[in-house]
Amino acid sequence: MWTPSVPSCSANCSSITYCLTCQIAASSIQCLTCSGGYSVSSAANACVPICGDGHLAPEEQCDDGNLNSGDGCDSTCKVEQYYSCNVSTLTNASQCFLSGLNFSLVGITKSDGQNSGVMSFEPTPPNLPFYSSLNWTAIITTQNSNVTVTNAVYDPATNRVNVDFNYSSSIEAAQIQFGVNTAASSQLSGVAPFNVSVTGKADDNQALEYYSETDYSMGSIVKYLALAAGACAILFLVLGILGGRIVGLECSGVIQLAFISTLEL
Repeated sequence: MWTPSVPSCSANCSSITYCLTCQIAASSIQCLTCSGGYSVSSAANACVPICGDGHLAPEEQCDDGNLNSGDGCDSTCKVEQYYSCNVSTLTNASQCFLSGLNFSLVGITKSDGQNSGVMSFEPTPPNLPFYSSLNWTAIITTQNSNVTVTNAVYDPATNRVNVDFNYSSSIEAAQIQFGVNTAASSQLSGVAPFNVSVTGKADDNQALEYYSETDYSMGSIVKYLALAAGACAILFLVLGILGGRIVGLECSGVIQLAFISTLEL
């Protein structure tokens, strides 16, 4: 028995936006194929944008050719916060770039026995994949003549940019200006350069004062002498207690002095 083929109604597919070919089934028009950048949604019987194909459809905010979030255009083809996207006139794909960046100080740690330390900054937006590949040493500069940035790296585990610095004169309680030279990286080219101002105050209770190598050496010697004196005082105290005498009590002043000296160093 001959069965007639299902007639084509491509001339009437215009009732479904972006539909190219269709058929009549159960007295209704069903779309079979869609124009470029769209696919058929059987459930909705409509042509829906293909997110991630690199073809920007009017219904999409962006389409950079992938479904990766964190690159400016997320997995649902929406522009991510702190990003802006343009459309390539050649490929019709979105080209997204970071348009906003902020730095907030987390803390300052002074290096023991050195005129140096580490400043930790938290970037916003956080945890962007390309942060680890940036040359932060070239990006972060200082505008203080007595402060030098020696190294800067991003730690993805803590979302912090750790900046190593030296200082040639005291910076305790002083204002330190750091510049973020975004022009030094193509991935930050959409962000205007900006400055970050911090107050020279270390979190480890060490003053950011400048000392000569001789001062640091003397301070180290005094510190170890104080520790040795404290250890001796404790030893005499224990021996006095074990011997049933009060000899150790005479050393209490030595213990206190050694302890205070250690704290001051």
